[in-house]
Amino acid sequence: GWSRGIRLAELVEEIAAFTLREVDFRAEGRTAERLRADAPPGIVIPRIAWRLSGPRVLAMGFVDATPLAAIIADADAGRPDAFERVAPGVDPREIVERLARACLRQLFVTGLFQGDPHPANILIGRDGSVAFVDFGIFGELTAADRALLARYVRHLASGRLEEAFEAYAEMVDPGPGTDRRAYRRETLAVMADWLRSAGDLDLPPERRLTAHFQGEMFALMRRHGVRMRPDLVLFWRALAVLDSTAHRLPVPFD
Repeated sequence: GWSRGIRLAELVEEIAAFTLREVDFRAEGRTAERLRADAPPGIVIPRIAWRLSGPRVLAMGFVDATPLAAIIADADAGRPDAFERVAPGVDPREIVERLARACLRQLFVTGLFQGDPHPANILIGRDGSVAFVDFGIFGELTAADRALLARYVRHLASGRLEEAFEAYAEMVDPGPGTDRRAYRRETLAVMADWLRSAGDLDLPPERRLTAHFQGEMFALMRRHGVRMRPDLVLFWRALAVLDSTAHRLPVPFD
């Protein structure tokens, strides 16, 4: 669903670029180093051993921690104390908030972000620290992009839908056949639906996910011939992965 709204040729070029970056592990190492330089307290990015690394091999410091995927699997198997077993004495909510803040800082503040924050790429240390691994897929947003995204989210969360649409419209490019009025009307309807659903705690989590509604936004874009830059598509993908990861955790977290 995340490929909707960008041209096939652009998507192929973007996938090719990511594939080339992943083939040359030095690019992944440089991304890890940049993220490590900005990591706040409690966030671990492995150090790269450049003497042992090259285009086909990336050597990094060992992270003594448990994958978040294992914690989720443990909880799903009926162990509500899954977090406590990994990080004894640490409040699980504190760990989850640390994870969310680190991801949101990458997305909205620094602009360099790990594009695939799923549970296998996130590890939890015994002290409650959060480690990130696998930086083959990453995105980078300009300060103007970040300000635009922040403006959109702020207006949407405040219920100022007209202003939210104006910000969102700056992220997309209508095509020659786009019915702009219809696209605007239908996009505003999806935004209104998201606003209602986000505040309705009786709805199941999957109906309240950012990913669910952004998927609808991309479907609208495809139907109306509207495109979005690939780096912005990657932003929404990363946010959706973070959102779905948060909803799988054995800790209530919005």
